[in-house]
Amino acid sequence: MASKLDSALQTTVASVPECVAAGLVDLSTGMLLGVKTVDSHPSEVLELVAAATSDMFQGSNVVMIEKMFKKTRGLKDDGIITSRN
Repeated sequence: MASKLDSALQTTVASVPECVAAGLVDLSTGMLLGVKTVDSHPSEVLELVAAATSDMFQGSNVVMIEKMFKKTRGLKDDGIITSRN
């Protein structure tokens, strides 16, 4: 029986056009918590992608930009980066 995470990842891959992979990364540690890909990939490669994803979302420039957007929108800086776009 698939876990809720596995099911959510499978649903994501199936519902996003041309999606080749979906994963859940703990941004505080860079650890890959779950992944679903259409092809198999070595775990070392997936772990590097997870770490790069963490860096991408928590890099100093991204954090600075997010703070500026929140300030412009009059929102409290809660340290969480989200997007509906």
